[in-house]
Amino acid sequence: MSQSHQHSQRDKTLSTQRGAETEVPWHSTPRPLGHLGTQPRVVGLQSHAWVYTQVADFPRLFATRGETIFIHPTLYRSSLPASMRTAFGICAATLSLNQQTRPILFNAVDAEVSSLLGSTLAGTLSENLAAFQALVLYQIMRVFYGDLKDQWAAEQQEFIVRSIGLRLLRQTETELPMPPTTWESWILAESVRRAVMFSFKLYTLYWSARAGVCKENGALNHLPMSSNPAIWDSQDVDLEIVAKDTIITHGQLLARWEAAPQNKLDRYENFLVVAWKGSPTVEAFRCFRAESE
Repeated sequence: MSQSHQHSQRDKTLSTQRGAETEVPWHSTPRPLGHLGTQPRVVGLQSHAWVYTQVADFPRLFATRGETIFIHPTLYRSSLPASMRTAFGICAATLSLNQQTRPILFNAVDAEVSSLLGSTLAGTLSENLAAFQALVLYQIMRVFYGDLKDQWAAEQQEFIVRSIGLRLLRQTETELPMPPTTWESWILAESVRRAVMFSFKLYTLYWSARAGVCKENGALNHLPMSSNPAIWDSQDVDLEIVAKDTIITHGQLLARWEAAPQNKLDRYENFLVVAWKGSPTVEAFRCFRAESE
């Protein structure tokens, strides 16, 4: 296979990966990346197809259900900030996306991203979270529904998106110290943590598909998350359990699973572990656990 053909394969838009069993031709040896050192080879697309599909569907899931794995269904039930009202409408447009509406959709995305990045994000924690969640949804649209120009735009904004996320984490730590005193404050803080996690995860997925490397794994592994993420989906919240919740890192979750892979995973934990190990590995341990019970 010629080198130009290999580059052409890697530059295909990620939108083709959502339904097709497409295999991106990875190099079999580590890649030197200048001052970043030698990065490990990442697994092929097939073992992570479920992860790509999940992330690509977030805008449509928000449009049809008002929630995603990083946007809690109760968060905007009583009040929807302007940034999320706009995001809701734009996400709804992906449900009927075609060649005629595509330019309109991405003109709207470009305008909203420019507006959000141009603001000072000096609002309340809730307002800043809404703006950041909208920003993450727009970048997902660019990566998975856009063409090379849209993907390039998302790529160029990687640093500023991650920087805004880290700033939002600092604001959360200042305004909502642990342990949380109410379920609502837990949801708000965990929503911030998950939105930031997915802003980083989106770009690790993008670069693994685009270039065959996992960028920012070190930073990703230091990002915080709840030690009891099942609280997110709880219908009958025990405030005593909420008050006892602690913060772990993404890296600690992965180390904990690697030490005891038979343990049952919450759906958020499952996403993060599958994104790390690939679905065949996680499924194999899940089957092993079922046979042992």
